[in-house]
Amino acid sequence: MRYLIHTLRAALVGVLLLGGAATAQTQDDIRLEFLWYDDGTESIELRRQIQAFQAENPGVTVNLRILSNPAEINSQLNNTIGTLTAPDLARTNVPSNYLVHLLDMRPYLDDPETWEARFREGYHNSLRDDAADNGLHGYPVDMTISGPYINRTLWETAGIPIPDYENRNITWAEWITAATQVQVALDTNERDVYAIAFDPSGHRFWGPSLSLCATYIDMNDPYTSDVNVRTPGFRQAAEQLKSWHEEGLIPSEIWDTNPETRMPADEFFIDNQIAFYFSGSWQLANFDDRIDGFEWEPIPNPSGPCGRTGMIGGTSVIALDTTEYPEVVSGLVEYLTREENLIPFYEQNLLLPGHLNDMTAGRLNYAQDGDRLALFQAEIENALPEAYALQYRPDSADIHGAIRRGLSDMINQDLTVDETIALIENSLAIGS
Repeated sequence: MRYLIHTLRAALVGVLLLGGAATAQTQDDIRLEFLWYDDGTESIELRRQIQAFQAENPGVTVNLRILSNPAEINSQLNNTIGTLTAPDLARTNVPSNYLVHLLDMRPYLDDPETWEARFREGYHNSLRDDAADNGLHGYPVDMTISGPYINRTLWETAGIPIPDYENRNITWAEWITAATQVQVALDTNERDVYAIAFDPSGHRFWGPSLSLCATYIDMNDPYTSDVNVRTPGFRQAAEQLKSWHEEGLIPSEIWDTNPETRMPADEFFIDNQIAFYFSGSWQLANFDDRIDGFEWEPIPNPSGPCGRTGMIGGTSVIALDTTEYPEVVSGLVEYLTREENLIPFYEQNLLLPGHLNDMTAGRLNYAQDGDRLALFQAEIENALPEAYALQYRPDSADIHGAIRRGLSDMINQDLTVDETIALIENSLAIGS
């Protein structure tokens, strides 16, 4: 990489001399704009690595511009994408929104085949605009997995045995039956206690529905086949969610479509009101920081007739094709994804790895939450193939967004499951 930049510097100086340009600009002016978001801590290790990269490549400056959340990143990208004011790289949770604007780094990487093999094939496909594209456009910063938590203190206070999840797979029916007993024992006029909370998300819905034998895509053509929500498994999962609301097992505010009365599911859990909360691995830091007064723990995903699976998620760094310096951008990505750099990044930020080698047991040594992260790591490895395919489809966000809207309308407008399926199909223009 150092040789490459020195070569670029010499070439640029030559151009300036030939053109007689009397300016002070040299290759030393290379400046990359890198949009990033985090909670204020993830960028500490990233900054250290960027400084090391700059030391190896004199004349290159990487401006790490940190925003507070993915929505701000996506807003910036939406406003600048395809123009020279776009950043060179960005972290985003919806890379599929920007497929036609991604840089192909393959020609610029030192060993593109080895680099490609570090990450799942399905991940690379998710960043490709069409079947003829074999480009390498970005990398997964981290991975997440959906899964449940229990409030152990509520179960013990209610005197209800916690299902023996350490020694056998517990079904959805078993968990909800037992959690309902906790609610019955503790819910009073003075204190609201609920059996379950479930994030209002189509992405979250995917995991349970897959375990109940929903199948959304043709796994022989996982990234371009049509979407199907007319399966018995989808119907069963939707009916299950509907019944939880009708029976009062879940706070109505969570899936409320009115922004003035809607409340996040995690707030109910943090407030010591939920026996069983279905969310995901990304809640660990939130709960570490905010829960004080009761014992909680993540547990394996409930099982169904088609398996035990959560839903894969995570964020990506993408390289944009409007960059003036594709070689330097590709070199930075290659540097950040070296195994010796990814491991401390994952460990210090308590993130589940996106790099295949780092996913093997024992590779990472977390300073805290090691057992909890190991549980979620096992859930990632246990996820069904369709969970990966759904996450890595270019239209992934469109599909689970349509499902969320359809399920929300089902709950709030008392629609039938058939009406809900029709709404989702119409949103996705299925069959048109």
